[in-house]
Amino acid sequence: MIDYITKNLVTVKEDEGIVFHGCNCVGGFGSGVAGAIRRKFPHVYEAFKQRGVGKHLLGRVDIIVKAGYPIIANGYTQLTCGHDGNRYADPVAVEKTLYVVANYISTGDLVDIYMPKIGCGLGGLSWEDEVLPIVEKVSLEFPDLNIHICDI
Repeated sequence: MIDYITKNLVTVKEDEGIVFHGCNCVGGFGSGVAGAIRRKFPHVYEAFKQRGVGKHLLGRVDIIVKAGYPIIANGYTQLTCGHDGNRYADPVAVEKTLYVVANYISTGDLVDIYMPKIGCGLGGLSWEDEVLPIVEKVSLEFPDLNIHICDI
């Protein structure tokens, strides 16, 4: 199931589900959803910094689990970053990372993924034409999952 909800991703509770967002492969983690996560959950940024940088990260996911906090999945969906309206996110990487998160969560007790319109803000992708079809495809393959598209 896919639904659109009015919810800030950083308000997801520990037992609600997994927070999935996109990040880049060059070490930027201060803007958009990543910036909000960094401010609310500094341990997620520390894990991001420890991972390092490089194009080999594209399409990979770091899943950060810490007691007392929601599970956060950093999906490496773009090589670089910018604020100029250009296209930075990679639809293939978005798909790969979403599948990793869906597989991860489907093996446990949680069934909810909370995510933004990944890759569509600073990443420059089109939600309707590029990303939504990916989310729909994953939703069909994992029908027991609830994918919540949050407004921030």
